[in-house]
Amino acid sequence: MLCDGALDDGHERVIEAYYRAQLGRYLRVSPDLQWIANPGYNRTRGPARVIGVRVHVAI
Repeated sequence: MLCDGALDDGHERVIEAYYRAQLGRYLRVSPDLQWIANPGYNRTRGPARVIGVRVHVAI
């Protein structure tokens, strides 16, 4: 599913950093940053940067 016909095999390496912040009594927010070298095990792609946010609500 990941192959585009020109696969150049390589190890996929991921570095992830996140921070969890408690905002009030019931809400947690976690900004997230990932750096991916050789995404999909293909050295011809990347590096890719992924930015995300996780939200947790507990009532």
